[in-house]
Amino acid sequence: MMKKFAAIAAVGATATVVGGTIVLAQGDDEPAAKNVSAVAGASAQKKASEGQPCVIKKWSQYRKFVGTQYEWPNNSEFRASAYGPNSSLSLSVSATRTTAIDATFGISKADIGATIGINVSEARTINRTFTKNLTKKGHYSVRAGLVYKKYVFNAYETRGKIHWPNHKVYTCKWDGVQRHYLGTGHVRWFWTYDFKVTKV
Repeated sequence: MMKKFAAIAAVGATATVVGGTIVLAQGDDEPAAKNVSAVAGASAQKKASEGQPCVIKKWSQYRKFVGTQYEWPNNSEFRASAYGPNSSLSLSVSATRTTAIDATFGISKADIGATIGINVSEARTINRTFTKNLTKKGHYSVRAGLVYKKYVFNAYETRGKIHWPNHKVYTCKWDGVQRHYLGTGHVRWFWTYDFKVTKV
């Protein structure tokens, strides 16, 4: 069962455990918590107000594969040609691509990667060599295309309201709703290559 109170991350705050609940001591000159929404004013001396909305945690959930996407670069590194017969058509390619995420909703890439089941934090490099024996007369060409897998995930957060038991310590009191839907994110991950051979 979810606890009624949860900690708010604050810059320069000191964590204290009170009855099993983590709370934060905040000095008069310390800024308000980062994940408290709609804090009035820009002064670092202002504090979060009693009853103000706050975020306890965010997470991703529900991976779904939605299809593949092809990219066909039009440059010499990704194409080759040869004449047959009695020869071979060969192409070696290497490409590095980062994983594209259209929206993280404040969730870490590590958490999103754990939901999707892939490492989305690091660029992915793939090397491939394609070879085809040409047995018929003619001029042939080969092109390499990059293939991406596309996924979606849902983003959620648990919310609460700011509560000040005293002037030094505040907590985020859970609003009783298990999760609030934030939106759906799209992920594009470099998977492999596709090769197309045509007669010129």
